[in-house]
Amino acid sequence: ITRKPSMQGAGGGVPVDFNWNQPLKGASLQVTIFDIKTLERVFSSFGGLDTLQEINLRNSGAGAGYIRRKKLLANEGRIEEGIEIAFHPFIEMRDYPGIKK
Repeated sequence: ITRKPSMQGAGGGVPVDFNWNQPLKGASLQVTIFDIKTLERVFSSFGGLDTLQEINLRNSGAGAGYIRRKKLLANEGRIEEGIEIAFHPFIEMRDYPGIKK
């Protein structure tokens, strides 16, 4: 899943010299399903839920970085999409990313 980080602070854009290579924390769901009789792993996958940080626009220039978001995991649509991706293809997702129609 690809998620654009949100922004906090005044201004409408990210500074030109913002370091896009710094890591951004996110939440993911990992699903592992085992056969109850044999204990063999039947399925394993993961899906990204949402970003946990946002761009801090209060510090401009080289000091600009990420800060913790105030509302974590608040977007139900993103969470649902991440869960569907984590279970696909065990439970088929109708609009799975990357499938050509």
